[in-house]
Amino acid sequence: PVFLSHEVSPQMGEYRRSLTTIIDAYLRVNTEEHILEISNDLLEMGYEKPLFLAKCTGGISSISRTRPIHLLGSGPVAGVFGARALAAAYNLPNVLLTDMGGTSFDAGLVVEARDRLYESDPVFDRWRVQVPVIAHWSIGAGGGSIAYIEDNRLHVGPRSARSRPGPACYGKGGIEPTVTDADLVLGFIDPEYFLGGRVRLDAQLANDAVRKRVAEPLGMSVDEAAWHIRHQIDGIMGQELYMRTALNSGTDPKEFTAFAVGGAGPAH
Repeated sequence: PVFLSHEVSPQMGEYRRSLTTIIDAYLRVNTEEHILEISNDLLEMGYEKPLFLAKCTGGISSISRTRPIHLLGSGPVAGVFGARALAAAYNLPNVLLTDMGGTSFDAGLVVEARDRLYESDPVFDRWRVQVPVIAHWSIGAGGGSIAYIEDNRLHVGPRSARSRPGPACYGKGGIEPTVTDADLVLGFIDPEYFLGGRVRLDAQLANDAVRKRVAEPLGMSVDEAAWHIRHQIDGIMGQELYMRTALNSGTDPKEFTAFAVGGAGPAH
């Protein structure tokens, strides 16, 4: 395939235009294969309508009119659009969307009933790009964030246990305590009803991981250690939310209603 920058990003500024084209080309093969698999799976399940993809620029488009670079961060942006629709139904002008998953914590804003808040200086990972991205941000804080002791101090994240091996309580070989393990120790998660009962968690493995790697090194009980893990990750997310909300909206963060979504969102 040949990628032409004037087709990918027909704007001035050769540095950003070049990077935008390079990233789009780099993502192309894997993205196309992945989307093709999704399309084929849907056909096999009997879905015959057109497939549309959410975009980080806002809105949706068909497969043929979607560039891979438009899919970066499209999940959180789709969440912002959903938050706007729900906010309108409840007559809430200012909403803070928070999405806490397994490896990251994503957030976005609806200000004065508008979701069209674009990034003034869009950056993907560490590269500046020419893509009109709906404002959202992500930090390394999720249910899989690993708690560890360094210099006799507790740290949580940004390292993650991911889905494999996952938190210790998954029983897939993970031995490091995570936020999910701490939530389980403290009773915020029912081990018999995780994912609607489809996955059973091992509370003893979570307890052992928190005890060996956090509680004993710090000389405290397992419950205290789990509370400190949870308290620290909540503090990281809360500080980020307060700062970003104030900077991006110019409005007091206390004026916002928070929507909590994602696998670990409502638990925190």
